[in-house]
Amino acid sequence: MSEERETRLFMISPRSMLTPDQLVRMIHAFGVEPIVKETCYGCLVEGPRSLVLEIRDKVREKYRNEVFTKIRAVHSTERGRDSHSWRRSGSSSRRSSTVSRRSRRGPSTCLPRRRNAFP
Repeated sequence: MSEERETRLFMISPRSMLTPDQLVRMIHAFGVEPIVKETCYGCLVEGPRSLVLEIRDKVREKYRNEVFTKIRAVHSTERGRDSHSWRRSGSSSRRSSTVSRRSRRGPSTCLPRRRNAFP
């Protein structure tokens, strides 16, 4: 994520009567062109940093105690690291060894043992 672009989460308070649809429509009514995605908790707004901060200020002005906002966390691939490196660190080999041990035991040991109903 660059310094020029920002993604911000807008979360609606559970006690608010505002719906995510109303919030998204209000942001579109500002006449600006950010990327807005409606979510179950509010919406995501992505665009140039100055534009996103301007939208944040307008929303907070109208719904001060009903809409809360924070910057979306940076995904590991956006930092230049491989997001799947943890899979290659040995966890896949552990998974395959677990499967092979189960197959060696046979299907009967996978089922729970039945207790004798009669003494």
